[in-house]
Amino acid sequence: MTKQRCRLLGLAFLLVSILAGCGESDEPTSISLKLNWEHGVDFLGFYVAQSQGYYSEEGLAVTIEPLSDPGETNSVFDRVGAGDLDFSAAGLSLVQAQGRGVPVTAIANFNKFGPGTFFARADSGIVTPADLRGRRVVVKNETWRGLLQQFLAQADLSLADIEPVDGGFDMTPFFEGEVEVWAGFINDEVVRARQKGLDLVTFPLHEYGFRGVALTVYTNRKALEDDPDRATRFLRASLRGWAWALENPTKAVDAMLALYPEMAAERDFYLASFNATIPLIRPPGTRLGAIDCTNWRAHTLLENIKATAEEICTTRIFESAVEE
Repeated sequence: MTKQRCRLLGLAFLLVSILAGCGESDEPTSISLKLNWEHGVDFLGFYVAQSQGYYSEEGLAVTIEPLSDPGETNSVFDRVGAGDLDFSAAGLSLVQAQGRGVPVTAIANFNKFGPGTFFARADSGIVTPADLRGRRVVVKNETWRGLLQQFLAQADLSLADIEPVDGGFDMTPFFEGEVEVWAGFINDEVVRARQKGLDLVTFPLHEYGFRGVALTVYTNRKALEDDPDRATRFLRASLRGWAWALENPTKAVDAMLALYPEMAAERDFYLASFNATIPLIRPPGTRLGAIDCTNWRAHTLLENIKATAEEICTTRIFESAVEE
């Protein structure tokens, strides 16, 4: 074989290798994002990142999957911990999962305050927590019972000082006056009550010292260690989506409804819900999506686990995502 022929074959092999490499780099990385509830404005920034092409600009093909059944919540933590799902979001239930040893790491937080609240009609005469004495107060489940006990204790009251009433998602007892104080979310039940024309007094739990961050993004610990760039790209695109949504609430809601047209009948509710959520996402003096790992790691449930502090919660991905 002549030197010239060898040289030509070598160039041809090099060209094929380059083209093959280009093909691989152009192939988007598949990402799964499992939500911790059904589709809604709680996740609006992710939908915007999808519809505005921010994920694709980062070379990602993101699948956003809602929670089909609240009963599968624990299995979602386990699936992310096993690497079956790439990313998910949760509130303080994430701490519980980490406390039982699920190998996942918190990387960002989009709701600085949880949306939980107790509320009553403005004409009820209830103005302060102390005014709940002798009132009929809904108790939805054991979680809400615990929150109610702590809330009442701030006014030197207990469950014995009120009239607890079992309840659930159906707000008819509140609308018909059978229950005077309801428990729910600022961006859900409160919005629905106001859309019915009710004037309300609310007691947002975060204003009473309740530690209740929500929408904390987390991922598999080993995947994060092996490929931090993938998490950085996902978070960078998500942050762009959330920032755009905060600046353009109406357009953001319409973008969500374009993705999920079966939800369009409740457009007014979704817009009001997102506007009620905005103060929880970016309170004054905070950075969109930033996570307070010092506060996160301080939770008592994490005291005796074997994982290192960096494995439980890291600011590294957020800082990389916001770098200019």
